[in-house]
Amino acid sequence: NFQRYSQRTDNSGVTRDFKIYRAEKFDEDHQVIPAALTRSGQTRYISINPSWEYFKAQQRERLTTKTTAQIYARRKIDVEPVFGRMKA
Repeated sequence: NFQRYSQRTDNSGVTRDFKIYRAEKFDEDHQVIPAALTRSGQTRYISINPSWEYFKAQQRERLTTKTTAQIYARRKIDVEPVFGRMKA
């Protein structure tokens, strides 16, 4: 369930907006849901950054077009083996 909005500022001073969702602790029969709790007994939660999700979806869509997919496949052949040999 949606709980609240949150903002975080990282070390470089960039402020990011998040939506916080918290798991329900009890089911319809008022029994505790074990998967909703952490080892210490706290209710699990997730933070979603809507801006980040939007840009990820945008890039995913761009990478699935035929021309971009061909360029991306070629990059794996051209560039990445060089770094692999350098690391070896």
